[in-house]
Amino acid sequence: MNLPGLLGLFCGVAVVLAGLLATYFLWVDPQKKNRWLGLLFLAIALRVGKSIGYFILYEVAAPWVALGYVGLASTGPLLWVYVRMQTGQAPLRASLLHGLLPLVGAISIWAADGAYASDWYQLTTLLLLGYLVATALRWWKSRSADRAYYWEGQVLLGTGIVWVAYVIQHLSDTMQGYAWGAAVAALPLYGLMVRMARQGRVQPKRTPKAETVPADVLQKVRAALETEQGYLQRHLTLSQ
Repeated sequence: MNLPGLLGLFCGVAVVLAGLLATYFLWVDPQKKNRWLGLLFLAIALRVGKSIGYFILYEVAAPWVALGYVGLASTGPLLWVYVRMQTGQAPLRASLLHGLLPLVGAISIWAADGAYASDWYQLTTLLLLGYLVATALRWWKSRSADRAYYWEGQVLLGTGIVWVAYVIQHLSDTMQGYAWGAAVAALPLYGLMVRMARQGRVQPKRTPKAETVPADVLQKVRAALETEQGYLQRHLTLSQ
């Protein structure tokens, strides 16, 4: 088996495992936060799967290229919504508008028989960088000491490595370089799956923050106790 074939096998196993994880998150453990993570895994799997077909079959049909674009264009919005949900904030309704790009781009690629696919992929890869930066800033502002915070950071880092792999593919002028880029994109999938296996659960949950009583409320309670002095009345206190 030649090198592209070996790299294709390496990436293919990662795509299959990512698909299984996505299935688990979406149907076996369909919590709202888990569903977004499952869709994120599915999006990356679609994009890497398109790469496998490209450097093994050399000519990939436009529908498959369009499907891979859906995965690429969905990665940024899904990462953004997932981290937002993990930090206790519901996704904005405006987030639905982010779904227009994958739809419009995929239809355009399919309708043009892949004629402008490279342009769509390059522009969307650049846009993904913006999503990564915005998500990283939100994640950093919500920093805490619990395990879920570090897990979110690992998901963010893994997606960043995937983005670097996409850039490698765009800059490569050989099929072997393109194949290596796909292999780099598959590495975070393996890493995240190993991480989940080691911690013995699908993903850690953030520890709810303890609610603190405002200082002005405490001051009012203290003033009321000092004024009423109910603790000095025998019928209100415990007998000694």
